[in-house]
Amino acid sequence: ARKRNWDLNLGNYSFLPDPDWRYRTQLESKASANFGSYKNKKVDKLFKKSRGETNEKKRRTMYREALKLINEDGVILFFSHLPIVKASRKGLENFVTNCQGDTRWANGGASHAWFENGKDSK
Repeated sequence: ARKRNWDLNLGNYSFLPDPDWRYRTQLESKASANFGSYKNKKVDKLFKKSRGETNEKKRRTMYREALKLINEDGVILFFSHLPIVKASRKGLENFVTNCQGDTRWANGGASHAWFENGKDSK
């Protein structure tokens, strides 16, 4: 990872269904988004090993161990959580957000929704 002269990086995290996408991409020693230049050889080894694991239970155990080490190192501090709030007019049918609360996504959201009787219900 590039050496950065940062004491603090403020950012946000959203839910991603696979911990590899969320944590490895930002906390592996050589990750381009590792803004704090975090380095832990045990964590790197667990990330590498878990990516090749096909047994879900074993993979989950490895990521939990990596996250335990990351937490012990105090790498990520969460200050708050923002609620996901969505609102609509009465009569909206088939409007489903994904796990991140997105209103537009491949299998749902606004592009898959409609109003009762084909009109904007009030």
